[in-house]
Amino acid sequence: MLDDLAIDVPMAPKLLGMIMGGLISAKAVEPAFLRAGCENVEDMMYRRDLAVAALRWYKMKANAADEPYVFEKDRTSSWKFT
Repeated sequence: MLDDLAIDVPMAPKLLGMIMGGLISAKAVEPAFLRAGCENVEDMMYRRDLAVAALRWYKMKANAADEPYVFEKDRTSSWKFT
């Protein structure tokens, strides 16, 4: 769906990435939301643009906040956040 939208609105992956990064930094959704959102994007360039924009926005907001998410790898080799 994002692939079709990006044809009409080239900035769509970056804009949606900024929204996703804002939701993650506001702790409205878990960071796994980004991975789930990127799995459905077929075009690698759009997927990359979405992920990069989300992570940059999150990093910018996390630097401004007092308590950013801390990612740890648990013993089952899956990522969790605290």
